[in-house]
Amino acid sequence: MFKHSLCMAMLGFLLVPTLAFSDSTAGKVRSKLGDVNRQKENQQTWKPLAVGASIFMNDRVRTGTESEVVFGLPDGSAVTIAENAEMVIADLFEKNGAFRTKLDIKKGHVNFDVKKLSENSSFEFKTGTATAAIRGTKGFIGGEKGFVGSLKEGKLEITSTKSGRKFAIGAGETAVGRDSLVVLKLSTSGSPSLAKALTKVAEDTTLTIDQIVEAAKVADSSIAAKENAPLDEESMKVSSVSSEVCSGGLKIEGSYRTAVSTASLVVKIGSFVSENLATSTDGKTHTFSVSVPVTDENKLWTLNSADVVLTAGEKVVSETVSYTADKSCAEVNTLPAQIRFSNYDSLRCIANVTVSGLEDDAAIFSVNVDGTPKTHESLTRNALKRVKLSEGVHEYTFSAVDMAKNKIELVKKLGCFPPKKFNVQILGQKRETVTNPPGVPQGNDKIVKTVQFTVRVPGGDPSVLYKVVVKQNGRIVLQETLTQIQALDYQVPVELVRKGINKIEVEVTHKSGYIVKAQKVYEVF
Repeated sequence: MFKHSLCMAMLGFLLVPTLAFSDSTAGKVRSKLGDVNRQKENQQTWKPLAVGASIFMNDRVRTGTESEVVFGLPDGSAVTIAENAEMVIADLFEKNGAFRTKLDIKKGHVNFDVKKLSENSSFEFKTGTATAAIRGTKGFIGGEKGFVGSLKEGKLEITSTKSGRKFAIGAGETAVGRDSLVVLKLSTSGSPSLAKALTKVAEDTTLTIDQIVEAAKVADSSIAAKENAPLDEESMKVSSVSSEVCSGGLKIEGSYRTAVSTASLVVKIGSFVSENLATSTDGKTHTFSVSVPVTDENKLWTLNSADVVLTAGEKVVSETVSYTADKSCAEVNTLPAQIRFSNYDSLRCIANVTVSGLEDDAAIFSVNVDGTPKTHESLTRNALKRVKLSEGVHEYTFSAVDMAKNKIELVKKLGCFPPKKFNVQILGQKRETVTNPPGVPQGNDKIVKTVQFTVRVPGGDPSVLYKVVVKQNGRIVLQETLTQIQALDYQVPVELVRKGINKIEVEVTHKSGYIVKAQKVYEVF
């Protein structure tokens, strides 16, 4: 019943399939079920791995209980990391169409379907006790406390790290054991169902090698009876569906059977069509599992049903499942609303703000003035909001928080300057006569005077002024605009021309456009 034994040095070995890649990308997540996380190189935190995500060199991936993840590879190969497993993508390299891949299996088992590699390409697996290389094969390998390796097709060559001894298993063979390794011919070698059963057997440290062998035979017979049950026709059945969609997308599981080699099993949601889930067409019953991202970005969150369709020749078997996207879920509702500042009128004290991105969402729109909440309201569709501004210059924060707590902010400094009367007061008489002082040195024909005036605006805030101009006989001697205006009291020195009229004009412009003028005349003799 067995071919030969191998020492315990082989028992920690685990396996993963061939990768074809470009640069450092190993492939993409084709589907996932349950708790699947990835740890990036030089990072301490684990983050959920989403369907469609790329996998890179030195990524560490792990799965939880009743969880798995399927990686689709550029060369058509596929890797399934089973539940409670952990793997590191240790090396990825491509040069001139030849690929080099090295995977380090830390825990659990994996199922694989590796396509034949091109010339000069290599694929290597490593554990603490062994390394192995393949050219193309299909099966599974794993076990922590005991070893399990099984092939449906192909050949696996294993080298003991400790002794350097080489060992090989071929198509239809399964290797199990703990203190020694036994190779069995099992009808279900390489199947995922056998992988799950034998991994548990090999990890039971209370079993002897004979008991492990017997348990493997029992598992094989039981699985074969189920998979080889006579079939009258192609069939498909959905066994479970995540009706309330949030983390991980829409999860659909079920079983199918078909002997039509060109059969396809797909999930259709609106215009979305999944890849072919019918990986085996041997007339036996097989399970399928798929996770479809349902987000605002791909617009699938607005739909409420999916069709699972098996097409085998002229026969079509389908089932419709219902689901509801949880719009309060951050993995579904990924895009925040958008806020765009349109325009504002400083005289009417009104600002126009457009809130968009709420076609199928809702948000709380808020306005803060200088950090203090002013207004907030609920929006269920795109809207043009007209915001009343407070008098003066203030910092406005416009924000929108959608159902998944995605937040967008727009900060603007805006002024509100309603037309208000004000005045300019020049100190002293409106007309003064200046006598030329005696003893003025020859050649000096000018006299210096200081023009004092005050701009009186409501509230005493100089920021409401746009411009202050002082002219002498039509020539500008002082001009301040906007932020240059820091005060309302002015003292402006002017040089008076002797033997003539000196006309001083003050013109002040409010930001509302309102203008006030005042003047003073010096007559010098």
